[in-house]
Formats: sequence, C-alpha cells, structure tokens
Amino acid sequence: MSSLKYLSKRGMYDNYRTKIQQKGRRYIKTAITYAQVITKDVYTQNNGVIKTLEGEVKLTIGDYIAKDENSNLWIISARSIQENKKKISNVDRDGWAQYKNTKSVLALKMDKKFEVMLENNDTIHGSKGDYLVYNGYTYWPVKEEIFMNDYSPIS
Repeated sequence: MSSLKYLSKRGMYDNYRTKIQQKGRRYIKTAITYAQVITKDVYTQNNGVIKTLEGEVKLTIGDYIAKDENSNLWIISARSIQENKKKISNVDRDGWAQYKNTKSVLALKMDKKFEVMLENNDTIHGSKGDYLVYNGYTYWPVKEEIFMNDYSPIS
C-alpha cells in the first residue's frame, strides 16, 4: 500500500499521524506472510482487483498480493517487500513465497470507524477496535482479531 489520507481530509490525516506517533506502540508481525508478485497474468486472472477484508483494491503490476494462513488477501507494495520483509521460501508452483517481517511498526487501536484512502484512490475501511498500522511511510488497517494473533509488542 502507498501513502494514505484518512477520511479524505488533510486535517484528519495529520491528526491520525500525530496520534499514532504519540500514542502508538511498537510491534513486530510474527505471522508468516505469503505473497506473489502481480504479473500481467496475475492481474488478468483477478480482473485487476482483489477483495480484501477492508474493501476492494485495484492491483498494480509489480506490487504483491499477500495472504495469511486463512487466505485473507491484501496488497503489499514492492517497496515494502524489499524494505520490510525477508523471503524465507522458494516460490511454490502457484507463485507464492513465504516472507517474514524484519522491521517493527507503530500501531494504535482505533476508538472509532476510519477510512484509509490509498494512493490509487481506493478506500479501505477500519472498524472501531481495529488497529491502524504505520511502517514509516505507509498506513493500513488491521482487523482487531487478526492483529492480536499476528503481531507481538516490542518492549
């Protein structure tokens, strides 16, 4: 995912950025991420869109489709794969490889519903109780139950 705006309002975006930097805690994602590069074939097979838990997202060739052990899908930018993840398996016959996170993130449990507008103008949604996660350049929502299973606090 790329740079974001919250609720499509610059003031709200700045407010959330300040809030997560002041009140957010450091976490590391401990769950394995499965990812495949979005090639022209993958783009075509998915009609250029995937359905995530947070909403539909347009695909960009060169980025990655990611999934967890429950087959929940989301998008990861090529930059994020390169800077924040380590490939720990070969690509399987279906095009998926396993990745482990190498860097921590800031995260904050949100006290109300929120929207994240992606660089490509897609909007994804977080619910009250979900986490807003920030890795230094990208924000994204994570459902509370997934966050609790997949992330661990850093002391």
